[in-house]
Amino acid sequence: MSVIKFSGGMNDSENSYRSASPARKMDKSSSKSNICHICKQQFSLMFKKRECIECHLPVCADDSGGSNVPDTSRVCNFCHKENLKNTYHFENKDTLEKLIRDLTISKKERETKINDISQQNTKFKQLETTLKNNSVKFEQTVKNYNEKIRQEKDRNERVEESSKSLGRSVDEIRQLEKTVEDRLIKAKGELEATKFNLRNLENEKAMLQEELNELKELIDKQVPLQMVRNLVCKICFRKVKYSFRSTIETNGLIEGSTMVPIQQRKKRPDEVIREACCLLL
Repeated sequence: MSVIKFSGGMNDSENSYRSASPARKMDKSSSKSNICHICKQQFSLMFKKRECIECHLPVCADDSGGSNVPDTSRVCNFCHKENLKNTYHFENKDTLEKLIRDLTISKKERETKINDISQQNTKFKQLETTLKNNSVKFEQTVKNYNEKIRQEKDRNERVEESSKSLGRSVDEIRQLEKTVEDRLIKAKGELEATKFNLRNLENEKAMLQEELNELKELIDKQVPLQMVRNLVCKICFRKVKYSFRSTIETNGLIEGSTMVPIQQRKKRPDEVIREACCLLL
């Protein structure tokens, strides 16, 4: 393995080569910019700005040896490559080319990783937006469900209150039915008592009718009016006399004044004195 040797300093030809480089002139035009002159990435809080001690251009840590290199000895990859070109001997040309190829591959891999990270950031932002939208939809859905639950709860309370009211109404109806039933039982008892009393009255009526028939039969057998007069008052005697006029007229016992037509009858001057038997008629 050949040993890589560094020259002690830079000669005039090396300085002229570095100053004549087109890329070097382009980088100097952006010395005051806020981007890395190699990867063209903008500096930020996480992507800190460094400075090359040779070209004094802004550079990132990845393009200047890494984060562990002190700033006092930081050299950008471009200057480092130029130094390698000018300081390595020709026998180390293969090693230099290999290093350049490795550096190019590393740069491409780094760009690929940066693109992947950028895509992931874009995807993350999309997911964040989707999450935010879904969160809003979820909150609205939860709000709607809470409103439905509240309405359902109110409806259940109304149904429960209606059920209680219906239960009270049923109890009142049952109590009323019981009261009506008791009244019906009482009315049936009173009806039976009334029927019993009616039967008694009918029996009494039949007995009275039988007695009346007996009395008629007695009168029909030409009972003297004087006997009836002695038993009843004048009014009752007159009623009896009018009731059985045919029998009395047949026997010639009716008084002449009773034969006067009704239109020609005169009111008696004295008042009718009611006796005890009149109250029974």
